[in-house]
Amino acid sequence: MCLAALYWARVERIYFSHTRVEAAKIGFDDNFLYEEMTLPLEKRSIPIQCVPVESPDAFTLWEEVTHKTHY
Repeated sequence: MCLAALYWARVERIYFSHTRVEAAKIGFDDNFLYEEMTLPLEKRSIPIQCVPVESPDAFTLWEEVTHKTHY
């Protein structure tokens, strides 16, 4: 499961049975994700670049919505 999605969904509790190190030993290696997130964008293994958008952007439009769920 995606840890970020769990936090985004604001679940109340997460259960797990093995550590990421134990999972890596049997081939489920997502440990690199934890390492990647600590690196500056320009040093990550997949290039990441912010691309500014012209106004009105999605965030501006979202701010104007009155019938939204606040997170």
